[in-house]
Amino acid sequence: MSGAPVFLHNNVVGYATGIVRSEEIEDAHEEIVEVENGREVIRLSEIRRIIHYGLAYPFSQMSDVRDPILEGKTLFEFIATQNAEP
Repeated sequence: MSGAPVFLHNNVVGYATGIVRSEEIEDAHEEIVEVENGREVIRLSEIRRIIHYGLAYPFSQMSDVRDPILEGKTLFEFIATQNAEP
């Protein structure tokens, strides 16, 4: 999806991109204690999730950046090109 235009009605207002900067594994454990046939049974439930942390930039910081995803144009040149009449 990187480089895909983001639309607001009929106008391009940005582009999609994504960068994963880091990730973390979150562990959760739960002990479930039950009595079955007069005996205590302990069951362990374990959940692991991977949490991805990303990074977002406001458009104002990208006003002069010429990105290959934007065909070598600045963000605002790219948007103007996308919104130009055919």
